[in-house]
Amino acid sequence: MEISNKALAILLVLAIVVSIGGAVINIAKMSEFSGIIPTIKGITGMGTTGTVNVSLQATTNLNVTQTFTDFGVGYVTTNTFGARVNSTGNKTNWTVIGVFNPLNLQLENIGNVNLSVSVSADKSAANYLGGTSPVFQFAAITKTPDVSACVVGYNLQSTLANVPLSTTTANVCSNLGFVAASNVLNVSIELIIPYDAPVGNKTVTLTFNSTQASA
Repeated sequence: MEISNKALAILLVLAIVVSIGGAVINIAKMSEFSGIIPTIKGITGMGTTGTVNVSLQATTNLNVTQTFTDFGVGYVTTNTFGARVNSTGNKTNWTVIGVFNPLNLQLENIGNVNLSVSVSADKSAANYLGGTSPVFQFAAITKTPDVSACVVGYNLQSTLANVPLSTTTANVCSNLGFVAASNVLNVSIELIIPYDAPVGNKTVTLTFNSTQASA
């Protein structure tokens, strides 16, 4: 069946009307969503925070920087009960043969936390020196510029105390700092050598133990 030109014209007009109507409807729908679009643009789907992590390991490291105290060669002065020698340079009734120039032992905290430091020896005073009533003692001494090395308010063994055998320990400083210029401590040694101590070279080993301070 043939379609006349008039019919074709009518169909064309209807198609145009339908197209225009659809376009108008689409524009209307878009205007309804125009208020929502800015909000949608603000949503990126990405987070707004970040995290950075680092873990610091505590290192407890005590270094004995002055390891040797030498009272030299000598003898107890005649007609005295005994001689007293101290690594600070003091001596009583000790007759020196040669030079008397002892040095304090020196401790340095080279870790990154405060340390609790204690000491013990591998010999008792009797086994080390012998004789009648020998004495083997130590004391902790602050030094310039590290005068606050043993943190204020914590136990510093600043008076003479007996050095115990290695089966036990004696406190030196319960909170030795690690910050430069506040991390070095001297340890003085004092001996009372009896008049009847056996002659010979006498050596003892001190061990300094350290753990992280509790405060």
